[in-house]
Amino acid sequence: MNPKSALSRSITFSLATLISIPNFVLGLLAIIVLASWLKWIKVLPDWGHPQDWIVPAMVLAAMPMANMARITRTSLMNTMHEEYVRTARAKGLTQNRTMLVHVMRNALIPIVTFLGPTLIELFAGAFIVESLFSFPGFGREYWSSILAMDYSMVMGLTLIYATGIVLVNLIIETLYEFMDPRVKANWERSRM
Repeated sequence: MNPKSALSRSITFSLATLISIPNFVLGLLAIIVLASWLKWIKVLPDWGHPQDWIVPAMVLAAMPMANMARITRTSLMNTMHEEYVRTARAKGLTQNRTMLVHVMRNALIPIVTFLGPTLIELFAGAFIVESLFSFPGFGREYWSSILAMDYSMVMGLTLIYATGIVLVNLIIETLYEFMDPRVKANWERSRM
């Protein structure tokens, strides 16, 4: 709401810094700082305890979260200067109501557009993070199957991965129709 404030600029700088650090570097830093120096986590955790999943999940989600926050900020800033927002304020709507009803609803479209590739990117990042933290997950199994040349496992995991990509894209396309009536109108017009 205040894009030129010191807080907003410092958050933008922090997000840009977080985006520029790759997953494997952030994971190594987390292991060095949290496990070796501070002794908050174990170097080789027991994956049967969910609290041991927190650090790998945060490392995996750090870059997509920072990207999503930047896209959200940019989308909100662009939407706040539209005519219908000024009209809503002139009609006497409160700042919160204007932000929730008029700004956020229209700012969601670029955010959802970015969400699809981000979810798919999480699968790719899982390979690195799971190997780094020795987490017995999908990515680590995929990598060990490639190294062992277990072609049936590689093909099966690739099929699961491809199905996930298709499902994510279908969900994103369905969300477009609910969020933006123009998409549904264009789709119906093209069917005729």
